[in-house]
Amino acid sequence: MREYVDQEFAVYVDTRQERWLRGATLVCLDPVKAGSALRAAFARLAMRWGRVDDPDAYTLRLLYERIARRRLPWSKEPASEQGAVLSALGQLSPVQRAVVVLVAYEELTVVEVGNLLEMSHMAVREQLQGALSKLQAELGTSSSRIQDVQLMLAEAVDGVLSPGLADDAWAAGAALGRRRRRTGYWAAVALVVAAIISLLLFGLAQ
Repeated sequence: MREYVDQEFAVYVDTRQERWLRGATLVCLDPVKAGSALRAAFARLAMRWGRVDDPDAYTLRLLYERIARRRLPWSKEPASEQGAVLSALGQLSPVQRAVVVLVAYEELTVVEVGNLLEMSHMAVREQLQGALSKLQAELGTSSSRIQDVQLMLAEAVDGVLSPGLADDAWAAGAALGRRRRRTGYWAAVALVVAAIISLLLFGLAQ
């Protein structure tokens, strides 16, 4: 992995980061935590750049595994200035938020969401229906149509802007790669030392 950011990777990140950051913010209820999670996902992608068949699916899977499985420190309530929609989202579980965001905001199918979150399609439908019903009750709306929810979600994060993540993600990916190589090196050294000791002990026993 070269030191300076690959230009194709930079273009890839630049064209996706804002939309994905907004989607992650709807799940995290915090743009800072969402940005950290997205940067980590892009860093993992950077390590395998050019060797991943479907970068979108790979990155979204990494991102939503992280933010839908409570691997981040969560705030019980979203910041007050984030508005009624994010407050209503705060009443959902992280998995419900992830499902409704992936379907309504990212416009993925139930099948695609199931594959991404490693859930059955039936479970996705159940989570989606539960999320839509709760949002309808919390917001006092008469409609739970996906199109209406999509508009509400988009408006809720319209002001969330993404800083450039490509350089930081590439550098983080390079650092992860170096760390893994060092770990692999010392593991190999330990195996060699163990083998030598075993041979010496075997020789002494003869």
